[in-house]
Amino acid sequence: MDSKKEIKFMTYNVWSREDVAVYKRMQAIGRLVCQHSPDVIFFQEITPYILSIFESFAWWKEYQSSPVSIEEQEGKIFCIMLSKLHLQNFPRWRFSTTPTGRGYLEANINPGRGSTSMKPIRIATTQLECPSPPASMYSRERYIQAKHAVAALSSAENVVFGGDMSWDDNTDLPFPLPAGWVDSWTKLRRAD
Repeated sequence: MDSKKEIKFMTYNVWSREDVAVYKRMQAIGRLVCQHSPDVIFFQEITPYILSIFESFAWWKEYQSSPVSIEEQEGKIFCIMLSKLHLQNFPRWRFSTTPTGRGYLEANINPGRGSTSMKPIRIATTQLECPSPPASMYSRERYIQAKHAVAALSSAENVVFGGDMSWDDNTDLPFPLPAGWVDSWTKLRRAD
């Protein structure tokens, strides 16, 4: 981290399809990691095989990874967090409203370790329920999942929540942000 006291975050849904140029796609994501050198990375749709590909890359050694559960190692998709800053505590759960096994992961980082200049940060990632028309848009499930995740984070003073929200501003209710929170996607993206 540089003297500006900035922390660079990256979030990426890697697309779990292992039958579509998976190694080449993971190499491309790895090049983005090397190019941008984020301090914290949120990855969604990781599979055990994709995890093993990432672990084989040189840049992986620069990061601490969130633990991967036995269930996740047995073939389901999952989220992971990587950090150049020390990760602590790893609450993880599956949403009760998920028909596809979606879950949530959080941790704490303390960028001001050894000084008091930066507050600890609660970080979290998820992949909320994806629409799958014509079967279901899963809007209600996605909204409940978002409310649950935000509620879990609401006790923290400093939060970064990133991931694949699958949010559709034309279909979904407004994202349930507590007062004082800022949605960086909405704030920073160009007008569509």
